[in-house]
Amino acid sequence: MKVGRGAWIQYRAYTLTLWSAVVLTFPHFMQDSMFAHRSAHNPWAMFILSAAALVANVWVFAAHVRTIVSKRRNPLTQEVHADEATYASWVRDLASDQDKELIATRLGTTPEKAGFTSTGMG
Repeated sequence: MKVGRGAWIQYRAYTLTLWSAVVLTFPHFMQDSMFAHRSAHNPWAMFILSAAALVANVWVFAAHVRTIVSKRRNPLTQEVHADEATYASWVRDLASDQDKELIATRLGTTPEKAGFTSTGMG
């Protein structure tokens, strides 16, 4: 499914609106029914999950920094993963010609060389 830039936030808003409507209309569904979830509040379980989440986030951050350094990209002014095939296909399919030109200019190349056009795929 192809969607325009920023459409995900609108779909997220629709989802949250629907969820809020259900919870506010049927409040006991979340509190007293067989579907209710009671948290254990076990400090060790929470600590282990928090530590695992912290380790995962540090690993992702380190991988991102490694990519930035190895590709010599400035994440404030350039796309970090612009040379990946998935990114190029998304730009090719979803971006306007003006956006393709802007992205390619920031990378110091042309849309054709970056693979952002159907003629540059080859």
